[in-house]
Amino acid sequence: MRSLVLAFGVVVLLSDPSAVSAEPYAPETLTRVFRIDFEATRKMSGTVIDGYVYNKDLRATGRIILRIEQLDPSGKAVGKTLTWVPSVVSSGSRAYFRAGVPDASSYRVQVEVFEWIRCGD
Repeated sequence: MRSLVLAFGVVVLLSDPSAVSAEPYAPETLTRVFRIDFEATRKMSGTVIDGYVYNKDLRATGRIILRIEQLDPSGKAVGKTLTWVPSVVSSGSRAYFRAGVPDASSYRVQVEVFEWIRCGD
């Protein structure tokens, strides 16, 4: 079962995230629903972003795609990486994410799209 989940995750990460049926939301909605904490770590193999997405809403969320922007020293976005949050985030809960990214002066992580999850789904 674990192999099947891992294989599905790899297929999802390699597929085009814009093909997901999740909808984009206004920045005000994203700020109200989510909080993101993350840390960039430079390793021999490259830079890795580790973090958590917190759901502040009363409804569960899922199919979350994060946009990780690479910023130059002035704070201008010079590139982006999209990554999936690999789990449903229940109300008041959090989910871990990790992504390899190109080196940059700093990073900005935001929710790109997500879906509300109904009870029983």
